[in-house]
Amino acid sequence: MIIPKIIWFLNIAAWLLPPFRQKGCKYFVYFLILALSDPVFQIIDMVRNSDSTSYYLVVSTLILITLFKKKSLLLLMIPILFLSIYLTNPEIRIFTFLVHFIILLYFLKEFIIILGQESKILIFNLMLVLYEASVLFKFGATYFEIAGYLFFYLTTAFEILIAIFFTVYNEKNSPVIKLKMEPDKAG
Repeated sequence: MIIPKIIWFLNIAAWLLPPFRQKGCKYFVYFLILALSDPVFQIIDMVRNSDSTSYYLVVSTLILITLFKKKSLLLLMIPILFLSIYLTNPEIRIFTFLVHFIILLYFLKEFIIILGQESKILIFNLMLVLYEASVLFKFGATYFEIAGYLFFYLTTAFEILIAIFFTVYNEKNSPVIKLKMEPDKAG
């Protein structure tokens, strides 16, 4: 049981660093919420032993709202709070999964737009897609009991590497893979 705890605390520590590198960038608030969500829950859990399901629905919704950058979406928090009060944990887990699926689609859309318009792959955007996919895999492993806790901790360990990437690179200095979309005209 000690290895999962080490992975868990390393993950928390690793995700505290990306907001410092992402400051002034497009996804700063996204990384800030990611960085603070687990430590805040640890504090809440130490004060009052609580279930994380409702908490992460609220956090996930806040992340989604920050991506769309519309203050009117803050009204979405009202039904989310009611959902977290009145629904059972399995039902809340489905909503959390759906919120992260929407986040994944958002990042995938950004990735495809850059790929289509500029004929290049920004590794930063690819890593965002990869991270959100790993979050969905973790939800599948724990929430829906598809792969189990071993898969959860392996995915969490992989996310530490993603956090290190976001600590080193931001959107402005991310490596780029340029693609040649049209063949040369021979002639």
